[in-house]
Amino acid sequence: MNAGIRMARAAVWARVATPFAVAALSAAALVAPAAASQRSGTDPYLAPAGNRGYDVENYDLRIRYDDQDRAIGRGLVTVTATATADLEDFSLDARRTLRIRSVRVDGNRVRFRHRDDKLIVEASAEQGEIFRTTVRYSGTPQPIRDSASGDFSGWLPTSFGVVTFNEPIGVSSWMPANDVFYDKSTWQVELITPKGLTGISTGELLDLSSKGGTTRSRWRMPEPIQPYTQLVAVDRFRVSDRPINGIPAVVAVAARTGTSVKQMRQRTASALRWLSARFGDFPFSTTGAVVVSGADGAMETAGRPVYSDAGYYHNSETVLHEMAHQWFGNLLTAHNASDMWLHEGFATYLELVEQAERKGWNLDDLVHASYVQEGWGFGDHRQFHQVTLADPTPAFVLNTTTYFRGQAALHALRAEVGEDAFWDAMAALVTGPLGETTSTEIVIRELEASTGRDLSSWAQQWVYSTGYQELPVAPTPQAVVSEIGVPLIEQASQWAQTPGKSLRRKLRSAATGHAPMDHLEIGAIRSRKGLTYVNVGVRTSPLYPQDYPTCLTLDRNSRELRRAWYDPQISFSSDFAANTFTTSACPD
Repeated sequence: MNAGIRMARAAVWARVATPFAVAALSAAALVAPAAASQRSGTDPYLAPAGNRGYDVENYDLRIRYDDQDRAIGRGLVTVTATATADLEDFSLDARRTLRIRSVRVDGNRVRFRHRDDKLIVEASAEQGEIFRTTVRYSGTPQPIRDSASGDFSGWLPTSFGVVTFNEPIGVSSWMPANDVFYDKSTWQVELITPKGLTGISTGELLDLSSKGGTTRSRWRMPEPIQPYTQLVAVDRFRVSDRPINGIPAVVAVAARTGTSVKQMRQRTASALRWLSARFGDFPFSTTGAVVVSGADGAMETAGRPVYSDAGYYHNSETVLHEMAHQWFGNLLTAHNASDMWLHEGFATYLELVEQAERKGWNLDDLVHASYVQEGWGFGDHRQFHQVTLADPTPAFVLNTTTYFRGQAALHALRAEVGEDAFWDAMAALVTGPLGETTSTEIVIRELEASTGRDLSSWAQQWVYSTGYQELPVAPTPQAVVSEIGVPLIEQASQWAQTPGKSLRRKLRSAATGHAPMDHLEIGAIRSRKGLTYVNVGVRTSPLYPQDYPTCLTLDRNSRELRRAWYDPQISFSSDFAANTFTTSACPD
């Protein structure tokens, strides 16, 4: 998932979303004691989502979309599973906004109970037995709101339809499922929509046709995937099924999204070339891209990522990130959500490496700039001092720890083992079959085997500790100014607009309690010939191994500075020009 989606707030759903906390969904306490152990998965971050006692092999799903209510008019899913224990009954995750109409097991109608986001099926199975559960349902799915972060997942509205952003447990908002990372399965999906709208999913497009007043699309995903990487998108799409880089592909772009089928084909092709050169064949039999007319974010849906309509959500960097997830996230998949950095840290690092290569930018500075960002929402800050990569806690599982500390850890690993060994080890991680899952401990052992190095010190510093570690290359002075400069310009602009205000006090107010601004130091301030010179630096630490003396030169009377509050810009000069930074101390 692209980092931006964690920043989004779907205000339109604020009054109707179903609240949940990833760590402690209240339903756990309400499940009948006799079967409670079977009705919660083994992932403590997601529990009580997930169900024990069986392994899903396949979902066969059909949805008739109700455009008037953005609802599921009729839903039918057949879940083929193998019992891993003797079962007296079993359960599926199904949110309360779904109306369960009937349940059959192996063709026989059975009793069921639907409560506390669980569909409890009163049918037995012996260990090793394959059984098929068919559920007829309908309903108006509501997004699931994470009470820890305020973010939404599941069934989300767009301008003309809906889209599913399912990470981490959003699938159960719109269909009964075993909604955990570790239960991968194959899929068949059929979407029936009113004419003018098209349903898009993952996998191979078997049929797309219109008859009468409806459009029907049928899809087959032959590779096993985790539930959250499945997609249902209904919108006014323009669709292309031309191959990309020789791989069967579907690219669907909704109206009024600011991009085109051609652009998304080009961005996807470029990302595929770059990634395949490093990690080998694409893991899926089909690829492509889906751009919807709303929502906020991007999502690594299997083989064919989905992007919302804001430009930064479908630009080249985001496409690279989501395509990187096809290897790191969808092929190499964390068994539990606690190991999310294996998805987000890896994809973020690859995004930055490709960006630096393509634009000729300094990779060390890009990595550092990402590393210092401790949270993208109020209350998310200073998490690096509270949690580790290996255990970010449910509150931060999709926040900056897994993304930005994760990418920095990989940059440090690259410096430690060397260029060739690093890329060989990365490629070796993604040679396994799609149906498996892994963990941080397994990945570290595999990295050690590939590199021939003892990585215990690296792992202890970067994966199992809190606080900052020193990156292998210190940031350039320009990078440091870029990291701390915008809040300084904002406060200086307020000072310029408010006669009598203390400049030192205003600038010190930028020194918030989280990185990077908690490292800010304001030195001597002098005025001369209409200009004010402010000595700025940073406190030395593993984050900033030097103090980086800098001079901020201000002209309080300039229109440029007064307007900077609305659009703060970082400008450099070597001669202390007005409203610029230098990379040296101020003149005496």
